[in-house]
Amino acid sequence: MTRLLRVRQSLQMLTRASQNRNKKLREVAADLVSKVTGAPPPPPRPLRPRPPS
Repeated sequence: MTRLLRVRQSLQMLTRASQNRNKKLREVAADLVSKVTGAPPPPPRPLRPRPPS
């Protein structure tokens, strides 16, 4: 339960930062990764097509 709470709080913080900076959440997250690790985040994985329904 504690870990889930930290995940939710982290997402809320990223969401607020995204809204306050008027930037996409993924851009805020990428900036954070770059500042913490000193390297750019890896490129996103390609999207997989949805299975037929």
